[in-house]
Amino acid sequence: MPRATVDLAQVIRKELKSVPGGYVDLRKLSYGQTLQRQSLVTMRMIRDAETKASDMVKSEINMANLEVTQFDFQHCIVDHNLEDENQRKLNLSSPHHLQALDPRVGQEIDKYIQELNNFDDESEEELGNS
Repeated sequence: MPRATVDLAQVIRKELKSVPGGYVDLRKLSYGQTLQRQSLVTMRMIRDAETKASDMVKSEINMANLEVTQFDFQHCIVDHNLEDENQRKLNLSSPHHLQALDPRVGQEIDKYIQELNNFDDESEEELGNS
């Protein structure tokens, strides 16, 4: 029978263009984790719908973005070689370290995580070929 579970031991190394010599080792989210991630967004959207003030809605969307990114970094980054200005390894699960992270580096890592966990394009092609 075909295996239908995530291989937590499978790690993909991505060399970072934004930090020469830098890398991150990533793993896929499980289906349960993707549901957890979606619930973070859904809970925020429900709260947004209950709010009338547009400034509050923008604030809630930004907070949801931060929560989802923290979730992704915590669950997908297995290892890396990124340091702060004092040559200490960054803890990319820490909100404090994410706040200090260079935006280009954070965006590049986020892009790789999204690519690793986005199956929409593949699924549509496969469904069309069935």
